[in-house]
Amino acid sequence: MNSITSKLWCSDAHHDCVLPALKQTLENLKLEYLDLYLIHWPVSLKPGKWEFPFMKEDLGPIYLKSEWEAMKECQALGLTKSLGVSNLSCKKLQTILSTAKIPPAVNQVRVTLISK
Repeated sequence: MNSITSKLWCSDAHHDCVLPALKQTLENLKLEYLDLYLIHWPVSLKPGKWEFPFMKEDLGPIYLKSEWEAMKECQALGLTKSLGVSNLSCKKLQTILSTAKIPPAVNQVRVTLISK
């Protein structure tokens, strides 16, 4: 059984951009829903900015609570089965957990090991 996961990009990390971003992802993948949808980074970029690495002047304030509310709306609409986050610190995760009725199913953290 396959599971499909996708992530919300930083320039869509705004309450009003979350649902349209997910709908675009579903259209691109030709799917009706995702199994898991993640907030990609604890970073907010100006809408429309897709370059990586991003420039300091493109960074904006992070509103994790309202972003999470928009993610829950996506789940309520049946567009994703589960919600999660990626690369969040414990403090930022606590920001979501302090008000979330639906907690993140996962906090995907990328670990880079450097060998000598």
